[in-house]
Parts: sequence; C-alpha cells; structure tokens
Amino acid sequence: MPIVVITSEVVLDTQSPHLKMLHNAGMDVRFSPRRALTGEAETIEAVRGAAATIAGSEPYTESVLASLPELRVISRSGVGVDRIDLEAVTRRRVAVAITPSGNHEAVAEHAMALLLALTRSLLRQNQEVRRGTWNRAPLLPLRGRTLGLIGMGRIGKSVALRAAQFRLRLFAYDPLPDVAFAQTHVVDLDTLLEQADYVTLHLPLTPCRAQRHCGAPRRCGLDPRSDCPGPWPG
Repeated sequence: MPIVVITSEVVLDTQSPHLKMLHNAGMDVRFSPRRALTGEAETIEAVRGAAATIAGSEPYTESVLASLPELRVISRSGVGVDRIDLEAVTRRRVAVAITPSGNHEAVAEHAMALLLALTRSLLRQNQEVRRGTWNRAPLLPLRGRTLGLIGMGRIGKSVALRAAQFRLRLFAYDPLPDVAFAQTHVVDLDTLLEQADYVTLHLPLTPCRAQRHCGAPRRCGLDPRSDCPGPWPG
C-alpha cells in the first residue's frame, strides 16, 4: 500500500474530506511527527518511505531527494515551489503539484492586514501603549494613496479587489498582464516604482524574477534582461 505523508500544517486535520479520498484510493496516510519542518534532516525523517507527500514549506533539495528514493509525488499545499529543487525532481522523475486556489484569498487578506498595520503605525503604537504612552500623532489615511501591485496572478488580483474597496489608487505591473482585469491600472514598472506609495510583490521567489521585477537593474542603469538567460516569464 503506497504511503502518503502529510507535512503541511493546514491539512493536518484528521477529519478532513481529503483523508477519506486518499484512504478510498488505497493509500496509507500518515502524518509528520513534527510540525513546521524546516531542515533537511527533519524532512528526510518525516517523509522516509513515502511515495507521495502533501507538503508544507520544508526543503526538497538534491540531498533530501537522494535520501527519499521512493518519493514520486510532491503536492504543495499552496503555490510556492522555491523550497523544491525543480531540476533535481525533474531528473528523478518526481512529479510536483500545487494548489492554485488553496490560499490566494488568505494571502491577499494578510497583505492588506500588513498594509493597514504599516499605514496606521500599529506596531509602534502597540509598543508605546504597552509602555503607558498614548501618542496622538496624526497619520495619513490609506484612502487616496497609490498601491503598486507587481504580479497580477490570483494573489495580485485578490489584493487589487480588496484595495479598491479602501479607495486606493491602483497601479499594476506584469509582463503578461490580464488587461481585461487590470483595465486602466496597468503601467510600466518604472512608473509604478516612481509613483506608488506602497508596493506589494506577488511573484515566485526566483533569482531572475526577483531581480527583474523589483527594478534593481534599472536603478543601477543595467538592462534588466541582461543578467539571466532565457525568456522573461511572468
């Protein structure tokens, strides 16, 4: 019976419907003995012997995969694959899956929570109140300010929908924009960085994308496409 190990904390509920589906498919479902795996040794210990894993953010590096020869499927609870060595899994013929609609709404809500905390200086005010201080310093409102969204996939669009309700002015940048969704909000990256009061990033954490999308090459007077070979994906 193939073993499936669940390491993702968000699906550790033993009463969830997905467990019944796996059992009905003839799988031996097991749970990681530790929560929030972070290191290679922990990952190997938790996943050893499994044919598949419903993975959290633990690392699947070359050395981890070499220690897990039975592993055939890594199914991420989420969309990020920056903790997975994609070249290594390709060589070893390990399939990698994501859950595109699994958490984009929650990430968008978290992005708005961080934006509100920054705008209203909640961290500073929390610290001052705990010290017995009540500083009534004026703060600028969120409404009417400009939010720049870099990356307009599911998360970026979800943030845009929420930000619009706060009456933020929206600028959006994506090399392959969904013009039907963004309409008049699409601008070039330089314009976004120059005019936005706040910038949120909603794109995979890969060296080429992070450098290109954040505009570091432009600020240094470099061609943003010159340092990484291949196409410039969104």
